[in-house]
Amino acid sequence: MSRLFVFTLAVGLSLAVGGDGVAQPKEPPGYWKFVEAVRVEYPIEMVHKLYPVAFEFEGSKLTAVAKALDGNNPKVIHTEEHQVWTWTAPPQILVPGEKIPMTFELKLERPKFDKVPGVYIGGSLDAGFAPPKPTGSAVYHRGGDTRTEKGERGVLWPGAGGKTFEPGTYTKESTVAVPGRNNPWMVKEHPGQISFRVGGGVGNTRQFNTIYEYKWVEGVAPADRGGPAGDKSKDKSPGANVGRWEYRVLNLPLDQALGERLEGRLTELGNDGWELAGVILPPAAAGPQAAVRLVLKRPRR
Repeated sequence: MSRLFVFTLAVGLSLAVGGDGVAQPKEPPGYWKFVEAVRVEYPIEMVHKLYPVAFEFEGSKLTAVAKALDGNNPKVIHTEEHQVWTWTAPPQILVPGEKIPMTFELKLERPKFDKVPGVYIGGSLDAGFAPPKPTGSAVYHRGGDTRTEKGERGVLWPGAGGKTFEPGTYTKESTVAVPGRNNPWMVKEHPGQISFRVGGGVGNTRQFNTIYEYKWVEGVAPADRGGPAGDKSKDKSPGANVGRWEYRVLNLPLDQALGERLEGRLTELGNDGWELAGVILPPAAAGPQAAVRLVLKRPRR
Protein backbone atom coordinates (compact mmCIF):
# COMPACT_ATOMS: atom_id res chain seq x y z
CA MET A 1 0.00 0.00 0.00
CA SER A 2 2.80 2.43 0.85
CA ARG A 3 4.40 2.03 -2.57
CA LEU A 4 1.12 2.73 -4.29
CA PHE A 5 0.62 5.80 -2.11
CA VAL A 6 4.07 7.22 -2.97
CA PHE A 7 3.51 6.70 -6.71
CA THR A 8 0.16 8.48 -6.61
CA LEU A 9 1.66 11.41 -4.70
CA ALA A 10 4.48 11.78 -7.23
CA VAL A 11 2.00 11.98 -10.11
CA GLY A 12 0.03 14.63 -8.28
CA LEU A 13 3.09 16.76 -7.69
CA SER A 14 4.23 16.57 -11.31
CA LEU A 15 1.06 18.27 -12.42
CA ALA A 16 1.87 21.28 -10.24
CA VAL A 17 5.58 21.62 -11.05
CA GLY A 18 6.71 23.85 -13.90
CA GLY A 19 9.50 23.22 -16.35
CA ASP A 20 11.96 24.97 -14.04
CA GLY A 21 11.17 22.59 -11.18
CA VAL A 22 9.31 25.25 -9.18
CA ALA A 23 5.71 24.62 -8.16
CA GLN A 24 3.37 26.79 -10.23
CA PRO A 25 -0.34 27.38 -9.68
CA LYS A 26 -2.31 26.14 -12.64
CA GLU A 27 -3.49 29.03 -14.80
CA PRO A 28 -7.31 29.23 -14.86
CA PRO A 29 -8.95 28.93 -18.28
CA GLY A 30 -9.43 32.15 -20.16
CA TYR A 31 -9.13 33.91 -23.50
CA TRP A 32 -8.42 37.26 -25.10
CA LYS A 33 -11.34 39.42 -26.19
CA PHE A 34 -10.99 42.22 -28.74
CA VAL A 35 -11.48 45.74 -27.36
CA GLU A 36 -10.47 48.28 -30.01
CA ALA A 37 -8.25 48.91 -33.01
CA VAL A 38 -5.90 51.89 -33.13
CA ARG A 39 -3.87 52.97 -36.13
CA VAL A 40 -0.49 54.59 -35.65
CA GLU A 41 1.41 56.21 -38.51
CA TYR A 42 4.97 57.50 -38.74
CA PRO A 43 4.47 61.26 -39.24
CA ILE A 44 4.74 62.23 -42.86
CA GLU A 45 6.59 65.37 -41.74
CA MET A 46 9.52 63.14 -40.65
CA VAL A 47 9.74 61.28 -43.97
CA HIS A 48 12.71 62.03 -46.23
CA LYS A 49 11.60 64.78 -48.61
CA LEU A 50 13.10 63.01 -51.62
CA TYR A 51 11.08 59.86 -50.87
CA PRO A 52 7.52 61.02 -50.15
CA VAL A 53 4.90 58.39 -49.26
CA ALA A 54 1.13 58.92 -49.09
CA PHE A 55 -1.03 56.45 -47.12
CA GLU A 56 -4.72 55.60 -47.44
CA PHE A 57 -6.27 53.02 -45.10
CA GLU A 58 -9.47 51.02 -45.45
CA GLY A 59 -9.92 48.33 -42.80
CA SER A 60 -7.09 45.81 -43.21
CA LYS A 61 -5.89 47.34 -46.47
CA LEU A 62 -3.24 50.00 -47.01
CA THR A 63 -2.77 51.80 -50.30
CA ALA A 64 0.56 53.61 -50.58
CA VAL A 65 1.86 55.87 -53.32
CA ALA A 66 5.63 56.16 -52.97
CA LYS A 67 8.03 58.24 -55.06
CA ALA A 68 11.75 58.76 -55.46
CA LEU A 69 12.59 62.32 -56.50
CA ASP A 70 15.72 63.76 -58.05
CA GLY A 71 18.08 65.34 -55.51
CA ASN A 72 18.96 68.24 -57.78
CA ASN A 73 15.43 68.84 -59.04
CA PRO A 74 12.65 67.46 -56.79
CA LYS A 75 10.12 68.05 -59.55
CA VAL A 76 11.68 65.15 -61.44
CA ILE A 77 10.28 61.75 -60.43
CA HIS A 78 12.68 58.86 -60.97
CA THR A 79 10.41 56.16 -59.54
CA GLU A 80 6.72 55.96 -58.64
CA GLU A 81 5.21 52.87 -57.02
CA HIS A 82 1.59 52.13 -56.23
CA GLN A 83 1.43 49.54 -53.45
CA VAL A 84 -1.69 47.86 -52.04
CA TRP A 85 -0.98 45.89 -48.86
CA THR A 86 -3.64 43.64 -47.30
CA TRP A 87 -3.53 41.37 -44.27
CA THR A 88 -5.69 39.01 -42.25
CA ALA A 89 -7.28 40.82 -39.34
CA PRO A 90 -7.18 38.68 -36.15
CA PRO A 91 -10.50 37.28 -34.86
CA GLN A 92 -12.38 38.89 -32.00
CA ILE A 93 -11.57 35.96 -29.70
CA LEU A 94 -8.01 34.66 -29.25
CA VAL A 95 -7.41 31.41 -27.36
CA PRO A 96 -3.97 30.67 -25.83
CA GLY A 97 -2.19 27.85 -27.63
CA GLU A 98 -4.04 28.33 -30.88
CA LYS A 99 -2.45 29.82 -33.98
CA ILE A 100 -3.84 32.75 -35.91
CA PRO A 101 -3.62 32.15 -39.67
CA MET A 102 -2.13 35.18 -41.39
CA THR A 103 -2.05 36.02 -45.08
CA PHE A 104 -0.07 39.03 -46.26
CA GLU A 105 -0.43 40.32 -49.82
CA LEU A 106 1.16 43.07 -51.86
CA LYS A 107 -0.09 44.22 -55.26
CA LEU A 108 2.56 46.37 -56.87
CA GLU A 109 2.40 48.68 -59.87
CA ARG A 110 5.31 50.84 -61.01
CA PRO A 111 4.08 53.41 -63.54
CA LYS A 112 7.37 55.31 -63.48
CA PHE A 113 10.91 53.92 -63.36
CA ASP A 114 14.18 55.38 -64.63
CA LYS A 115 16.88 52.77 -65.10
CA VAL A 116 19.35 55.42 -64.00
CA PRO A 117 19.59 55.75 -61.01
CA GLY A 118 17.23 52.72 -60.80
CA VAL A 119 15.58 53.22 -57.40
CA TYR A 120 13.33 50.41 -56.13
CA ILE A 121 11.13 51.43 -53.20
CA GLY A 122 9.36 48.31 -51.90
CA GLY A 123 8.45 47.69 -48.28
CA SER A 124 7.58 44.98 -45.76
CA LEU A 125 4.72 43.71 -43.57
CA ASP A 126 4.76 41.59 -40.43
CA ALA A 127 2.70 40.92 -37.30
CA GLY A 128 3.18 39.98 -33.66
CA PHE A 129 2.19 40.48 -30.04
CA ALA A 130 3.49 43.35 -27.92
CA PRO A 131 2.78 45.25 -24.70
CA PRO A 132 -0.65 46.93 -24.61
CA LYS A 133 -0.97 50.54 -25.74
CA PRO A 134 2.68 50.86 -26.82
CA THR A 135 4.35 54.26 -26.65
CA GLY A 136 7.46 55.78 -28.16
CA SER A 137 9.45 54.30 -31.01
CA ALA A 138 8.32 50.77 -30.01
CA VAL A 139 5.06 51.60 -31.77
CA TYR A 140 6.79 50.98 -35.08
CA HIS A 141 8.29 47.63 -34.13
CA ARG A 142 7.24 45.18 -36.81
CA GLY A 143 6.31 42.28 -34.54
CA GLY A 144 8.31 39.40 -35.93
CA ASP A 145 6.10 36.65 -34.46
CA THR A 146 4.73 35.36 -37.75
CA ARG A 147 6.12 31.99 -38.76
CA THR A 148 5.65 29.80 -41.81
CA GLU A 149 5.02 26.05 -41.56
CA LYS A 150 8.79 25.53 -41.83
CA GLY A 151 9.39 27.88 -38.91
CA GLU A 152 10.79 30.68 -41.04
CA ARG A 153 9.93 34.33 -40.51
CA GLY A 154 6.52 35.07 -41.98
CA VAL A 155 7.31 38.64 -42.96
CA LEU A 156 6.35 39.71 -46.49
CA TRP A 157 9.40 41.57 -47.71
CA PRO A 158 9.75 41.67 -51.50
CA GLY A 159 13.19 42.78 -52.49
CA ALA A 160 14.86 41.52 -49.29
CA GLY A 161 18.62 41.22 -49.50
CA GLY A 162 18.92 43.91 -52.14
CA LYS A 163 17.04 41.93 -54.77
CA THR A 164 14.80 43.84 -57.13
CA PHE A 165 11.22 42.82 -57.69
CA GLU A 166 8.89 43.38 -60.58
CA PRO A 167 5.28 44.65 -60.58
CA GLY A 168 2.82 41.90 -59.68
CA THR A 169 1.20 40.21 -56.68
CA TYR A 170 3.21 38.80 -53.77
CA THR A 171 1.80 36.75 -50.88
CA LYS A 172 3.02 35.13 -47.67
CA GLU A 173 1.13 32.51 -45.64
CA SER A 174 2.04 32.25 -41.97
CA THR A 175 0.66 31.91 -38.44
CA VAL A 176 1.10 33.57 -35.05
CA ALA A 177 0.87 31.58 -31.79
CA VAL A 178 -1.45 33.10 -29.17
CA PRO A 179 0.16 33.56 -25.71
CA GLY A 180 -1.53 32.93 -22.37
CA ARG A 181 -2.40 35.27 -19.52
CA ASN A 182 1.15 35.23 -18.14
CA ASN A 183 3.43 36.37 -20.94
CA PRO A 184 6.45 38.65 -21.47
CA TRP A 185 4.29 41.49 -22.78
CA MET A 186 2.28 42.11 -19.62
CA VAL A 187 2.84 45.51 -17.98
CA LYS A 188 1.58 46.75 -14.64
CA GLU A 189 0.05 49.88 -16.20
CA HIS A 190 -2.43 47.77 -18.19
CA PRO A 191 -3.05 44.50 -16.33
CA GLY A 192 -4.80 41.77 -18.25
CA GLN A 193 -4.29 43.43 -21.63
CA ILE A 194 -2.18 42.75 -24.69
CA SER A 195 -1.65 44.22 -28.17
CA PHE A 196 -1.54 42.45 -31.50
CA ARG A 197 0.15 44.56 -34.13
CA VAL A 198 0.18 44.32 -37.90
CA GLY A 199 2.56 46.77 -39.47
CA GLY A 200 5.63 47.51 -41.49
CA GLY A 201 7.15 50.16 -43.65
CA VAL A 202 7.18 51.47 -47.21
CA GLY A 203 10.61 52.07 -48.63
CA ASN A 204 12.08 52.35 -45.12
CA THR A 205 10.86 55.94 -45.12
CA ARG A 206 7.40 55.69 -43.58
CA GLN A 207 6.12 53.11 -41.11
CA PHE A 208 2.70 52.15 -39.78
CA ASN A 209 0.93 49.83 -37.38
CA THR A 210 -2.64 48.74 -36.88
CA ILE A 211 -2.82 47.87 -33.20
CA TYR A 212 -5.55 45.46 -32.06
CA GLU A 213 -6.07 45.70 -28.30
CA TYR A 214 -7.31 42.67 -26.32
CA LYS A 215 -8.40 42.14 -22.71
CA TRP A 216 -8.15 38.90 -20.75
CA VAL A 217 -11.43 37.18 -19.85
CA GLU A 218 -11.54 34.26 -17.42
CA GLY A 219 -13.63 31.25 -18.33
CA VAL A 220 -14.08 28.93 -21.26
CA ALA A 221 -13.71 30.58 -24.65
CA PRO A 222 -16.80 30.56 -26.89
CA ALA A 223 -16.70 28.16 -29.82
CA ASP A 224 -17.32 31.06 -32.22
CA ARG A 225 -14.14 33.14 -32.47
CA GLY A 226 -16.10 36.02 -34.01
CA GLY A 227 -15.49 38.00 -37.17
CA PRO A 228 -12.40 40.03 -38.00
CA ALA A 229 -11.44 42.39 -35.19
CA GLY A 230 -12.14 46.01 -36.04
CA ASP A 231 -14.39 45.16 -39.00
CA LYS A 232 -17.37 47.43 -38.39
CA SER A 233 -19.28 46.01 -41.35
CA LYS A 234 -19.84 42.75 -39.47
CA ASP A 235 -22.03 44.37 -36.82
CA LYS A 236 -25.43 45.07 -38.37
CA SER A 237 -27.52 45.28 -35.20
CA PRO A 238 -29.63 48.47 -34.73
CA GLY A 239 -27.62 51.20 -33.06
CA ALA A 240 -24.53 48.99 -32.99
CA ASN A 241 -22.16 51.86 -33.65
CA VAL A 242 -23.90 54.45 -31.46
CA GLY A 243 -21.50 55.71 -28.82
CA ARG A 244 -18.58 53.81 -30.33
CA TRP A 245 -15.44 55.50 -31.54
CA GLU A 246 -12.45 54.78 -33.69
CA TYR A 247 -9.12 56.25 -32.71
CA ARG A 248 -5.97 57.43 -34.42
CA VAL A 249 -2.61 58.37 -32.93
CA LEU A 250 -0.16 60.73 -34.64
CA ASN A 251 3.37 61.49 -33.50
CA LEU A 252 4.73 64.95 -34.26
CA PRO A 253 8.25 66.26 -33.59
CA LEU A 254 8.34 68.93 -30.90
CA ASP A 255 9.27 71.66 -33.37
CA GLN A 256 6.21 70.82 -35.49
CA ALA A 257 3.67 70.50 -32.69
CA LEU A 258 3.00 74.23 -32.47
CA GLY A 259 2.09 77.03 -34.82
CA GLU A 260 0.37 77.27 -38.17
CA ARG A 261 1.60 73.90 -39.45
CA LEU A 262 -0.19 72.13 -36.62
CA GLU A 263 -3.32 74.21 -37.17
CA GLY A 264 -3.36 73.28 -40.83
CA ARG A 265 -2.85 69.59 -40.05
CA LEU A 266 -5.65 69.56 -37.47
CA THR A 267 -7.94 71.37 -39.91
CA GLU A 268 -7.35 68.66 -42.52
CA LEU A 269 -8.09 65.94 -39.98
CA GLY A 270 -11.15 67.80 -38.74
CA ASN A 271 -12.53 67.98 -42.27
CA ASP A 272 -12.28 64.18 -42.31
CA GLY A 273 -14.25 63.90 -39.06
CA TRP A 274 -11.33 63.53 -36.62
CA GLU A 275 -11.50 65.34 -33.27
CA LEU A 276 -8.51 65.96 -31.01
CA ALA A 277 -9.17 63.88 -27.88
CA GLY A 278 -5.87 64.28 -26.05
CA VAL A 279 -2.20 65.23 -26.16
CA ILE A 280 0.61 63.16 -24.64
CA LEU A 281 3.77 65.18 -24.02
CA PRO A 282 7.23 63.54 -23.94
CA PRO A 283 9.11 63.48 -20.61
CA ALA A 284 11.14 66.54 -19.71
CA ALA A 285 14.41 64.63 -20.17
CA ALA A 286 13.54 63.55 -23.71
CA GLY A 287 16.02 64.41 -26.43
CA PRO A 288 15.58 66.52 -29.57
CA GLN A 289 13.99 63.59 -31.40
CA ALA A 290 11.12 63.42 -28.92
CA ALA A 291 7.61 63.63 -30.31
CA VAL A 292 4.23 64.83 -29.13
CA ARG A 293 1.49 62.19 -29.46
CA LEU A 294 -1.88 63.47 -30.66
CA VAL A 295 -4.84 61.21 -29.91
CA LEU A 296 -7.81 61.74 -32.25
CA LYS A 297 -11.24 60.15 -32.39
CA ARG A 298 -14.34 60.12 -34.55
CA PRO A 299 -17.60 58.12 -34.55
CA ARG A 300 -17.24 54.74 -36.17
CA ARG A 301 -18.36 54.79 -39.79
